[in-house]
Amino acid sequence: MNKTFDLVRFLDDKSIPYYTEGKNVSAGWIGIQCPFCGDSSNHLGIHEYSKSFSCFRCGETGGLLKLIRKLLNCSHNAAESLVRAYQDINSLQTALPLKQTSDSITLPTGLKQPLPEMHRKYLEKRNYDPSQIEKMYGVGGCGFVGDFKFRLIIPVYQQYELVSFLGRDITGRADLRYKAAPISKSKIPLKHTLYNIDTVKDEAVVVEGVMDAWRIGRGAVATYGTKYTKEQLCLLNGLKRVFVMLDSDAEMQANKLAHDIAPFVRSVEILKLSKGDPGDLSESEVYDLRKDLRL
Repeated sequence: MNKTFDLVRFLDDKSIPYYTEGKNVSAGWIGIQCPFCGDSSNHLGIHEYSKSFSCFRCGETGGLLKLIRKLLNCSHNAAESLVRAYQDINSLQTALPLKQTSDSITLPTGLKQPLPEMHRKYLEKRNYDPSQIEKMYGVGGCGFVGDFKFRLIIPVYQQYELVSFLGRDITGRADLRYKAAPISKSKIPLKHTLYNIDTVKDEAVVVEGVMDAWRIGRGAVATYGTKYTKEQLCLLNGLKRVFVMLDSDAEMQANKLAHDIAPFVRSVEILKLSKGDPGDLSESEVYDLRKDLRL
């Protein structure tokens, strides 16, 4: 089990100082300060292959789970989750992004930019400024024809490249409020992306929907619903702080998402809403939120 654990990435992500050579560090071992005896000179060695540890100052020995529990002051179950996450992380990163045979995006038939009047009125009804949404996010609209008729067409970018798109119904009568671009018309499948990810630096607020991300602005990313993929979690890897802010009726899903994000980031916190979703927040509430989170 321990052979594939990415020890160096784990230590980097958790900001734990380590040495691969130098004083008190033998070949084939990684040296850290011992959390069991308060050592300050890397007397605890972790074997690079077996991941077992031994402190030649206090004599404490053991395996990976014991060490993680002590280093992070976490439960046995949490330590096991971390081990699984850092076993999987290499395979996740090699799978991302999933490149399609198409080298370009096929946008829907009937797409219009600037936004048609009916699409603008829909955004205004939802308390969004159509001109701002157009300018910031490149949103267009489809009218009476095509598979995406009467929908906002929302471009999805990753590393500043258009990779997919999403359609949002504006009539309230469609079976699906959101309709994803077919994989054959995308460079990367939608669920292998996080909407608005290119605005993230060290902190992110994870929300369900695109319009939630619009409300919060820079640093807010959407998973396109409460279900998420490993590829999406991998995009958060290494961030300093992540805040999970799902709809008020999705407390269980928020807890699970925060649990699954934790191995990839330094800090994760759940932000609970008393009612509604992030898209319902007022301008003053968003201002206070961004100020409190230092976004």
